[in-house]
Amino acid sequence: MTPPPPRSATDASPFPDLSWSAPAWIGTDRLPSWAGFRAGGDFEDARGRGRPSDGSVRIRIAMAETSACAAIPPTDAQVAAYRDLRANEAIVSSAVLKAAFARVSKRGLPAGAPAPGLERPEALRSLMELETLHILPVAKRGRSSIGLEFACSWAPDHGLGVMLHRGRLVQVGDADAAFL
Repeated sequence: MTPPPPRSATDASPFPDLSWSAPAWIGTDRLPSWAGFRAGGDFEDARGRGRPSDGSVRIRIAMAETSACAAIPPTDAQVAAYRDLRANEAIVSSAVLKAAFARVSKRGLPAGAPAPGLERPEALRSLMELETLHILPVAKRGRSSIGLEFACSWAPDHGLGVMLHRGRLVQVGDADAAFL
């Protein structure tokens, strides 16, 4: 007896429940390595919270074709990239913290930004929060690029963005670095 087909194009994937919002699949997942992060001080994230994150993150899986529709599932490269991220999220979160710390240390915080003893990368946990995980249609060597978009108290208008490919940091910049 063969198993019944998936209910939708995304049911058989490693992704949580997704809904189609052209031109991307959208969902929410929980990444335990990002729990406890907080955008800092009185700053509230885009969801209006001012408390530490439970690791929940919005997932946006962009499709290459603007004419794509809900009948087209994420690509194999997008699925593989997400599986890799899930399997290595603790390593990725540590690398991202180090990269963010290097960026903040190099540029300094703007006047008036909260700076609670920024002596090591972990101190940024109270100043930044992962908001959106972008799984891009751009693929190389069988894996899509992944962007991490953060709210951060030191740059509330620009945020922080990190681009990854195969677990390697490709770019660190403002939030748009996560999806451009």
